[in-house]
Amino acid sequence: MASRDLSGHLSRPQAPSRSEDGGGSRLEARSSQIFTDPHEIALDNDCILWAIPTAMRSFLDRQDATLLAEDRERCLGQFDDEALTGAINSGIRGLPPRFHSSRELAAALAEKERRIGKPVLLRSELDEQGLQAAALHRAAACLVVSKEEVSICSPFWPRQTELGTCGAHFVGLNSSHIP
Repeated sequence: MASRDLSGHLSRPQAPSRSEDGGGSRLEARSSQIFTDPHEIALDNDCILWAIPTAMRSFLDRQDATLLAEDRERCLGQFDDEALTGAINSGIRGLPPRFHSSRELAAALAEKERRIGKPVLLRSELDEQGLQAAALHRAAACLVVSKEEVSICSPFWPRQTELGTCGAHFVGLNSSHIP
């Protein structure tokens, strides 16, 4: 398997490769589309599917849609007002064929900076998740995998106690501290 340096995905000096809280690697992994012709679906390493969710099937049938997952609460950091409504999680992300991830991320950042009148510094994983949600939402119709199909199981509140019908996202299991 060939390795690929994703650190320059935005080619912007004010967008550090790592955020202040030690994040950044998640954004780097999510910001580059490895294959450009087929649909691409990426799951966080703590997300397990045993069936294909309805929104994912719909996404695979379309050429003009992106894909994210529903969450238990809205946690999009500085990009809360830039993304689609509702509680969104980027632990499941789908990109359509020929989608330009780095261009869409840069455009979402530029749009935010224009609106607030200063550079945006990503400070947390929530900012990274929000940037992803804003970029995918602004670029195409965004389909959402329901939390009933892929549940949010976590040691952190709020969480679901039942597994989803198609899978589970064990949010927070990669944390350095679990309460």
